[in-house]
Amino acid sequence: MKRPARVAGALPEGVFAAVMATGIVSRASHADAPAISTGLLWLATAALVVLAALAFARPRPRGSRAAWWDAVTFVAAAVAVAAGYGARGHRGLADILDGVALALWLLAIARPAPWTRAGRRRPADEASGRRLLVVVATQSAVIAAAALDRTGASSLLAGAAVAVWVVALALTVPIAGPVMRGLLLRAQRGRFLADDWILMGVLAISALAAAALLGMHGVPFGEGLRILGIVAWAGACVWIPFLARIDVACSLGRRPGLPGSLRWSMVFPFGMFAAASQALGRAAGHPLMQRVGLDAAWVALVAWALVAGGIGVGAGAGRVGQAAARIGRRQLPE
Repeated sequence: MKRPARVAGALPEGVFAAVMATGIVSRASHADAPAISTGLLWLATAALVVLAALAFARPRPRGSRAAWWDAVTFVAAAVAVAAGYGARGHRGLADILDGVALALWLLAIARPAPWTRAGRRRPADEASGRRLLVVVATQSAVIAAAALDRTGASSLLAGAAVAVWVVALALTVPIAGPVMRGLLLRAQRGRFLADDWILMGVLAISALAAAALLGMHGVPFGEGLRILGIVAWAGACVWIPFLARIDVACSLGRRPGLPGSLRWSMVFPFGMFAAASQALGRAAGHPLMQRVGLDAAWVALVAWALVAGGIGVGAGAGRVGQAAARIGRRQLPE
């Protein structure tokens, strides 16, 4: 996400990014590392509850953009956590989370996105991957709808879910265009934003949503869904080396440092790619794709651990520095 700007009494924008990353990595690692997956699921659940309570309780300035960003990131976070409980047979809790996510998604898309609102002229390099979170939230809503339709009795719901999936996939192109231009302009200056990894993640979640739709009874255009889902997955594969090259090149040009909270926007696409590869591989009958997803889950776990560790070490170093500064001030002569 973009570096969050704090306002009085409000949470930073994109605060649910860590929950998104933790929830989807838990889902991706469930097959090969069930104990780690369960621990991450509990951690994601606790963070989701606490942050949701803070977001609801703390006031925001009238017309604040942060509420919109919180809504779309909460949708993706809640659906990722719900999938973890659904996979473990806790359907009641999963249904509650999916239902809340769908309701909040409807409220979010009813409002204009922050970058479309009238205001100052924005620099060409300002557009970043966080804009694609509206598509991520929409595909998350499709996954939630597919999970809620276990009986397959509603062909209308299946058709509506497919229609929303197609619209979201189509919207990816016009939204991604300015983001790609911004990415290239920033790369020329040696800058890279971690949320540009969402360019890959949005295609991965579209593939995951396609796999969820293929599991619905009576879903229309099943073969078309399968083909488009594989195309979206292949597009995510293409983005990985391209984004990795720019990210590494820009990082080498700066003083090295510990990964911070902004890197959750990189962990989430990694986890989403792993989960999508596994799910679509099963749904489309491609064992190699599924194998890629199982291997990618370990990469996502390592990325999660590095970011979580970097944040922990950074926070500890900050506290030590503050304590040293206080001691130094006390020792100064009057």
